[in-house]
Amino acid sequence: MFVGAADLGEPHFRMGLLILTAALFTLVVVAALLYRRGLNELADASGTTLFSTAGLLYLLGALLTIVVVGVILLLAAYVLMAAAFFTMGRGVVWRRGIAATTRGLRLSLGFLRLLVLVMLSV
Repeated sequence: MFVGAADLGEPHFRMGLLILTAALFTLVVVAALLYRRGLNELADASGTTLFSTAGLLYLLGALLTIVVVGVILLLAAYVLMAAAFFTMGRGVVWRRGIAATTRGLRLSLGFLRLLVLVMLSV
């Protein structure tokens, strides 16, 4: 065996891999919490409750990424987000004092829909 070659049976290598996996899982869950918070804000501002449902599904999917079911839930969350963007409509009146013109709202919704379509195609 070569000197310095990583052996999968070596205890230090396995411990490092376990620590790396735990750190990555923690970062994914923290990102999902922030993502859910943003989707809840979007649901409150637009009045579309599908955003909050998608945020919850995204968080559950991130928590279950250890199991294969989590990846399926993440994909379902992205589909729900796309559906929420498409059902929002053009005449959305934003709450919380956000005043947007219909033309500006239409442009931003078009950009968000394009962004979701690009995300789903990747």
